[in-house]
Amino acid sequence: MAGWALLAPVRFLLCDEAATMLDAVTTAGMVRLLCREVDAGLGVLAIPHDAELLEVWADEVWELTPSGLICAGR
Repeated sequence: MAGWALLAPVRFLLCDEAATMLDAVTTAGMVRLLCREVDAGLGVLAIPHDAELLEVWADEVWELTPSGLICAGR
């Protein structure tokens, strides 16, 4: 789905569970593609539930808790 979203000229991309139901090889390819786009100036807000993916992918991690939004890493 991320590939389709990048066909149009965009400055920011919202990825809500973009890797759900993808195998590891496809997920890695998607992350490489999005990282290249980020390096070229694209902003990405990713909403995954996979902590391991966040460790590899995210520059900053924020967590929504019952008490509010907190910085959870980096």
